[in-house]
Amino acid sequence: MLRGAVESVLAQKSLTIPMEVIVVDNDPQRSAEHMVENLAQRGLTSVHYLCEARAGISHARNAGVAASRGRYIAFLDDDEVACPRWLAALHATAEAFDADIVVGPVVPRFADTAPISRYAARKYNRDAKVATGSPVAWFKIGNALLHRGRCLAAAVPFDLRFGLSGGEDTILMAGLREQGRRLVWCAEAVVTENIPEDKVAPAYLLGAPSGLDRRPPMSQQRLPGRNGAPSCAGW
Repeated sequence: MLRGAVESVLAQKSLTIPMEVIVVDNDPQRSAEHMVENLAQRGLTSVHYLCEARAGISHARNAGVAASRGRYIAFLDDDEVACPRWLAALHATAEAFDADIVVGPVVPRFADTAPISRYAARKYNRDAKVATGSPVAWFKIGNALLHRGRCLAAAVPFDLRFGLSGGEDTILMAGLREQGRRLVWCAEAVVTENIPEDKVAPAYLLGAPSGLDRRPPMSQQRLPGRNGAPSCAGW
C-alpha cells in the first residue's frame, strides 16, 4: 500500500511551488527503503527516505516533522492515495483562508471480496460535507496540511505516550484547537483509504475501542469561525 501512497504524491499536479517528500519507515529492517529509492529516481521531486527504528506512530511522525524544511507539512497515511490536485488544493485553501490547518475528505476503497455493511460504509467515509474554507472540528491527521511554525514548533509535537495505542493525532489537533488555531475544510483535497477485508468484519467493527482510540463525536461538527514550500510526510 505504501507504494500507491508515494506514487500518488509524486504524481501531484497544479502545484506552483516546490515540494519535498519524506517517507518515514517505522520498520528497523528498513523494508521500504529499496522501493522508495526506486521511486525517487523517477522524477525531479526531492524524495527522502528516513528509517525511524523506535516503534510507534508518534516517533515516526515526529521524525518526519524534524526532517522537513517547508513552511507547511502535509500528512498522508501509507494506506491512502491522494487525488492528483490534493496538495495544490490544500495549499491554496491554507493561503486563501489564512488557515493554520486544512483537512479534507477520506473516501474508503473496500476489498472486492468482502460484503460491505451500511455501518462500515458510514464508519470509513469521513466527509464533513461543507464548503471549502468552512471551519470544522477535526481530529484525524491522515489527510491534513499544517502550518509548521504555528502548529508543529514543539520539539516533540506528537505525544510519545500514545504512539502504540493511537490517539496521538487527536491529542495534537485538540490542543491546537484549544490554542485558537484556525482549522478549515478543503472539499477538493480528496484521498482514498484502502480498507482491508479484516476491518469490515463485524467482530472488528463492533469491538469496543479503548482509550484515545475513541475519536470525539464532534469530529465533523461545524465551528464558529475566528478572525512557503510545503513538505509532504507520508506514513
